[in-house]
Amino acid sequence: MVNDKIMMIGGYIDEDSGFSERTFSIDFDKLESGIWIDGPSMKNYRGYLGCGSFNSEFHGSAVTIAFGGWDGGRTIYDDSEILVEGADSWSEGMFFFL
Repeated sequence: MVNDKIMMIGGYIDEDSGFSERTFSIDFDKLESGIWIDGPSMKNYRGYLGCGSFNSEFHGSAVTIAFGGWDGGRTIYDDSEILVEGADSWSEGMFFFL
């Protein structure tokens, strides 16, 4: 998340043969190991998405957000999903306009 991890979120994954809902993370101090950990899957398959992380006083921890994107088919997303640090699933975020 924000302070000590790198996340890969969605995008195109060859072994999935398309855009994915999968997420992965790695701790900064374990970069040399190259071992990525599976994270919670997003609710939607998202490619060409935006993402970011920030510390949220409202949530009391770090929050990662994935927004917009395309599912590789007919859906272009105009919404977002959030992952609050320590949670085991993504939640619907807010809407935004393209």
